[in-house]
Amino acid sequence: MVAVVTLRVFVVVDFFINELWFFHTLDGMYESFGFYNIYGFSAMMPVLWSLQTQYLAKRPEELSTIALTSVILLFLAGWLIRFSADYQKMKFRQTGGECRIWGNKANKIRASYQTADGKLCHSLLLCSGWWGLARHANYTGSAMYTLALCAACGRGGIFPYTEAIIVGGIVIHRCYRDEGKCAAKYGKDWDEYCRQVQWRMIPGIY
Repeated sequence: MVAVVTLRVFVVVDFFINELWFFHTLDGMYESFGFYNIYGFSAMMPVLWSLQTQYLAKRPEELSTIALTSVILLFLAGWLIRFSADYQKMKFRQTGGECRIWGNKANKIRASYQTADGKLCHSLLLCSGWWGLARHANYTGSAMYTLALCAACGRGGIFPYTEAIIVGGIVIHRCYRDEGKCAAKYGKDWDEYCRQVQWRMIPGIY
């Protein structure tokens, strides 16, 4: 219980410290304040994020040292991937692509798109760091630390893993949703990006 609560508080505090990052995500930029966000933030999220503590309050679980260490390491690995991927993207945008990632000059694609009024504009697509390994590395990190929080409840049942199952489905759906929007916006430039960054979430697998 202590591990679950501590790790969950860590996630919440991290979100509010870096709250401005949210407004640079597709959700923050394109999703209106309708049913999706109202229900998600006010109903679904509070329930899902408390499932593990609800479960452990009824069925306390004592993990072995190895199991607890594995849970914490998986959580930290997932959080670091998600945090560093988001940081790389923000740094790339703030510097107009003129930055170094993992010690090398950022590799980028200059993508063109047309606005509703016919104006031709340009964006930069990052192809370095985590974004050179997978097109949605931040989703991979989120799925990893969510699974870790669920795994802290042991193997007594599927109920505490509900969040991981739902989040897994959501991030896969978001991969296709995000890529559909990007393909429609950037056209052949997005095709070139996908050619350079071939994997969605896990290099060599998916």
